[in-house]
Amino acid sequence: MLDKFHGVIARRHGEMLEFLVEPRTVAEMAEHRFVYRPTVDIPFVHTVETRTAQLHLERMLRQGEVESVGEGRFQRV
Repeated sequence: MLDKFHGVIARRHGEMLEFLVEPRTVAEMAEHRFVYRPTVDIPFVHTVETRTAQLHLERMLRQGEVESVGEGRFQRV
């Protein structure tokens, strides 16, 4: 199960990097929905999507995979 979970994180990470070929905000990333399918309508979706985007961005910034390009936007390097 742990390997499967790690695979999901790696896949999501790759999808986010691909999404960040253009400058994007955390809000745009949350709206894109990397965790929940667009059809899921539960109260905490936005919170989970936002926090997930923030955590991935922090990691990508530390690893030099993305950079801040101003006005709260981030882009893949």
